[in-house]
Amino acid sequence: MKKGFTFLEMMVVIGILVLLMGMTAVGYSHIAERAQRVKTQETVSNAATALTLIFQDNKFWPKSIRDGHGQHKLTAQVCNAFVRHGNGLLGISYKKSEDANGIVSRVVDDKSADRFGLVDSWAQAIIRRNKNVQASTTVSGGGTIDDHVLRFAVDLDGDGITELPGGVKVRATACVWSVGKDGKDDVSTGGSRTRSDDIYSWNQNQETEMK
Repeated sequence: MKKGFTFLEMMVVIGILVLLMGMTAVGYSHIAERAQRVKTQETVSNAATALTLIFQDNKFWPKSIRDGHGQHKLTAQVCNAFVRHGNGLLGISYKKSEDANGIVSRVVDDKSADRFGLVDSWAQAIIRRNKNVQASTTVSGGGTIDDHVLRFAVDLDGDGITELPGGVKVRATACVWSVGKDGKDDVSTGGSRTRSDDIYSWNQNQETEMK
C-alpha cells in the first residue's frame, strides 16, 4: 500500500498553495486600494462642504483661506479656519494658542497627525505609523507627504464660479481634490483627465470651461 506523498505530489501541492496565496494577495491589494480611494473621496467631499459652510456662515473667506489660496494646498495654516469655526470641522486635532494681546484661539496642533494639514489616505497611512515623518518623506505610489496635502480653490469674487489652476472653472463655492496615489497634481498641470487618478469634490457636469 502506498503511504504518504511522493516528492512530485508535494511540489504540486506547494505550487497550488503558492498560487492561491498570490491570488489572495492580489485580491487584498485591490480591495485595500479601493478602500483608500473611497476614504480619500470622503475626506475631499467633506473638506469642500466644510469650506462652503465657513463661507455661508461668515459671508466672507477667513484670512488663512485667502492667504493659502495662491498655493492651493490645505496646509495646517489654512486648516486653522476649520478648527476655529464653531466647534471645529473635520475632526482636525487642535490646541489653544494665545497671541500678544491675550486673545486665545484654536490652531492646528503641530504635534498631531494633522500637522501637515489635510492629507489623503496614502499619506495618512504613513503619518499614523510614524510620528517622526517629515513633509519630504516619500509616499508609497509616488510623491512626498507634502505632495499629498489636499488641494483646494474657492470662489473669491462671489460669482458662483471657482477657478482652478490649469484652466478649469467649476460651478461651486469651493473645490477640493487629491492628487491620488501617484502624487501628481493633474488638475493644476492640465494633465489628461481620462488617465488621471486625481480625486475631485465636484463632477464634470459642474465644469464650465477648460483650456
